[in-house]
Amino acid sequence: MPQPSKNFLFARLARSLTVRQDNTLGFSDDVDVSSSGGGGSAGATDYNLLTSLPSSAETADLAYVGENKGLYLWDSSAWVKISSAVTPNTPPYFTTELQPGYTLATDGTPLVLTLNAVDPEGAGLTYSYTLTKGDTTNAVTITQANNVFTITPSTDTAYARDFGLTFHVTDGIHTVNSSEVYFSLHFSYDYLYNTINTTTRPEVFSITNPGAKSHFGSSLKFIGPNELLVGAPNISARNTQGGGVYIYDTSGASPSLTCFSEPPNNSSWGANHGVSYSCDGDWLVLGTDESSSNNNARLIFYKRDADGTWPVTTGQMTVYQNLRTTHMGSNTIFAVDLDANNGKCACITGTDDDLVILKYNTTSNLWEEEQSFTAVSDTFDVTILGDYIVTVHNSVGTCSLFHYDVNSDSWNLEQSLDINNYTTFYSRRTGSINLIQHGSDLWLYYKGIADRTYVEQSYRSLIIKINTSTHRFDTSERYAQSGIRTDSSDLERAHVDGRGGNGRHDYSDWHVSDNKLHVMEGYVFISPERIGYRYFNFTTKTWNTSIETPVSTLSPSLTSSLSRWGTSMTMDPYTGRFAVADTFTNSNSGLITVYEHEVVLTDPVPQSDVTHWLNGNATAFDTLYGNGNTEQYYFGAGLAWLKSDELFVTAPGQGSTSKDGGIYIYDTSGSTASLLYKYENPDHLGHGLGCTFAFNDDWLLIGTDEQGSNATPYLYIFKRDSNGDWENDGSGNLTPHQTINPSVDQSEFADYVGPISINPQSTYFTIGTGTGTDDGSVYKYNSSTGDWDFEYKSANGSFSNPYSIAMYNTSVLSTTGNTVAYGLTYDAGGTQVWSKRTTTGGIPLTATYNIRFIEYNSKVYVWGVERGGTSTTTGYRSWISEWDVGADILDVSNAVIQPVPHIGASPKNDHYGAPPLKSNWTNADYYIDSNGLMHIFVSATDTVRNDIMYSTFNFSTMSFNAAHLLIDRDDISNSWNTVTFGTGIAVDATSGKIAISDSGYGSLAGEVKIFKETGT
Repeated sequence: MPQPSKNFLFARLARSLTVRQDNTLGFSDDVDVSSSGGGGSAGATDYNLLTSLPSSAETADLAYVGENKGLYLWDSSAWVKISSAVTPNTPPYFTTELQPGYTLATDGTPLVLTLNAVDPEGAGLTYSYTLTKGDTTNAVTITQANNVFTITPSTDTAYARDFGLTFHVTDGIHTVNSSEVYFSLHFSYDYLYNTINTTTRPEVFSITNPGAKSHFGSSLKFIGPNELLVGAPNISARNTQGGGVYIYDTSGASPSLTCFSEPPNNSSWGANHGVSYSCDGDWLVLGTDESSSNNNARLIFYKRDADGTWPVTTGQMTVYQNLRTTHMGSNTIFAVDLDANNGKCACITGTDDDLVILKYNTTSNLWEEEQSFTAVSDTFDVTILGDYIVTVHNSVGTCSLFHYDVNSDSWNLEQSLDINNYTTFYSRRTGSINLIQHGSDLWLYYKGIADRTYVEQSYRSLIIKINTSTHRFDTSERYAQSGIRTDSSDLERAHVDGRGGNGRHDYSDWHVSDNKLHVMEGYVFISPERIGYRYFNFTTKTWNTSIETPVSTLSPSLTSSLSRWGTSMTMDPYTGRFAVADTFTNSNSGLITVYEHEVVLTDPVPQSDVTHWLNGNATAFDTLYGNGNTEQYYFGAGLAWLKSDELFVTAPGQGSTSKDGGIYIYDTSGSTASLLYKYENPDHLGHGLGCTFAFNDDWLLIGTDEQGSNATPYLYIFKRDSNGDWENDGSGNLTPHQTINPSVDQSEFADYVGPISINPQSTYFTIGTGTGTDDGSVYKYNSSTGDWDFEYKSANGSFSNPYSIAMYNTSVLSTTGNTVAYGLTYDAGGTQVWSKRTTTGGIPLTATYNIRFIEYNSKVYVWGVERGGTSTTTGYRSWISEWDVGADILDVSNAVIQPVPHIGASPKNDHYGAPPLKSNWTNADYYIDSNGLMHIFVSATDTVRNDIMYSTFNFSTMSFNAAHLLIDRDDISNSWNTVTFGTGIAVDATSGKIAISDSGYGSLAGEVKIFKETGT
């Protein structure tokens, strides 16, 4: 017969069944057995503690027979036994395993969570959530459709934050809660910094030691927005001093100490508080050394109040729990890590480096030991997240992976692995390890530290995935940074160096945002000491090249007083501020400097992805090939955009003085590049056509080499017509507007036309001699004839070995290959004569081989690129200096020099198609964006390999970004020649295209590749 509905039955039971004070079961409406009918409500009767059942009853009457503890239901004709004992309702349970935390997308992409649960009795379920930590106002929008929760993040960087949600499911009787789930909305701060002088720098303030504890800053961590924790474990006095921690508010123009804790040094508290530490959410734990030889190393726990502040008692932070467990080692807590969300903690203790695992008891609200392992040794660090623990050991970085098994309710050692395989990969030693949950993937971040014995393996970062099904490291998903810094320090061991010996070290810090793992680290024992920034892209599975900033860039006034800048550092992912400590300054009392972020690029250029050069994803647009004719080989030796989508390429064929050379102009406005015009020197006037050139909006000037030995070089002049097209014969061949033999007017032109420059006004151009007395000639445009007339020739070394020439109005600036620049000025007075001038203070950098005048924001600047040697002070780097228009002169007193050069092997003196040394080479180009940021590209040629050096200059702050980025051959095409790669580079910002050449590709035929920004 039909059974009563479950909901009805449980409604009846909920109404009528009670538990008495003597713990016996009874009905809410007890009925005497002698009674007829009963006290049941709604027309039904409850019969309690019967010895026998009545012969009849009303439908839905309940009877409980005490003798057999049977519960019966009258179904209108008979009693039906429901149970031999009352079975309580079983709560529902979640079948969806939520991650401990989720990183929200910064582009507004919603996160959709579908929660599933089961009720054993089959009851209908209702889902909900509550905000249990933080604030979601303006940061996210949360919508719910039954068991589907959609969390839509804001794209406004002002609302970056963390918050916690707890999800609920109920069957109407029991409500079950999930663990608190953390959500993170952090926008990417890419820590690339401008060069800062003493008056304009991103330094916010410095923090000095308030407690007379040694090595202030040994621990350093932003534990919340503008909330900086600083540790001073006093390790100069090991086992005899208390140490302490200090928490600062860094939101303003000066630091504010909000609270601190300086526990006493005694047998009850231990010593050197903060020699290790961990902070997660509302919890902070400090590891200690033993006090004297009392074998009393311990953990000190602190907990925030509900309002997010740290409670204070009599002026100091209130200690929540002072804990020493049975299996903690005696002398120190080497390392400790908290997973407060899951109520778990792990630490490495004692001489034997035992692993002790703790859990938070929700009944006693105290931390207690859960399990320990003695089979770990020589342990550097420990990390815990959810059901996983990793420890790292010994000199080869062996990692042990532990997993908590729910069925056995115990932790188990699952795997030990020499994770960095130091003979093939990575670094031997590590300063810290961290488990990172990113999306559905669990990763281990392994940070190498300097290694005195194996300096070539220092400072390498590694990330490896953990397979959460097999509980093993997935070595197929192991990614190591390739570019590293080497030095000879050995800080992971040295207590006296302010880092606490074994255990977690704060010389590096990390956070995950914008689908990247961002890492900042300090480099010490080098000169000058630096900090570096790099990131791992979870999408492309690649590390970018480390970007470095020396201390002299960020704090020039402190440089002389600092000892080991970068011993600790931390990033505030909420605000972009970062802090750097030198724990040795002022007799080891320590100094911390907090800096404001200065974002130069919206996204650093990935080493593996040249297509991001124009601030967006790009694709290969087209490839242009040289014709293989040895008369025009070295295709791509010269490269320039004459205007947007009009690419100029030279192929001078300069293997000897017997090659004619050629020039080519392409239209790139369509889906592919098409040849518009060419000129391959049919008159054989001079050879090596295109070995040097210059242009403006209306004119193109092309120089040649000599014709044979000690013969005559020529200058070809091409002109646009009134329609903006280059004058041509109608068949695609350019028609020279004029051909000039410069030796007629200046006999020094004996070998080749050197550097050329034409002013923007098309009134004058200047050409320098290739050899001889290193002089030059000035030509003036004759508006009556439409030709250029010889006007002036310099004498007595007026140009003095010119590497490069630039013109602005009637001023000529020439670099000389030393620290002197010469200028010719056409005086505006009545006599109007050219006169030689030596610039005030010369030029900023030796061997400046490329100079250009730049008009920007109603001012005129000179941009120069130095091609230096292999010393640490030269190499390839740029400089910017304002041009005094009124005085027609360069005053280098206001010059700004790029702080970090690219140091390669000995520079090449020839340019694969250009004459040696003296020409306006085309291996440097730039563009200025709408924000006043100048993007600079330099091909750094040397005898071993070429790299393209990318950097930026900010006209608003008059500063370079602190470190350049390098793109090597393999980023473009691994078939290109390592030495001739990047012979030419040209940027067309208007159309979003970049052209790069290898003029030695294909048996010197040459090749040009064009990349186009997606969406342009």
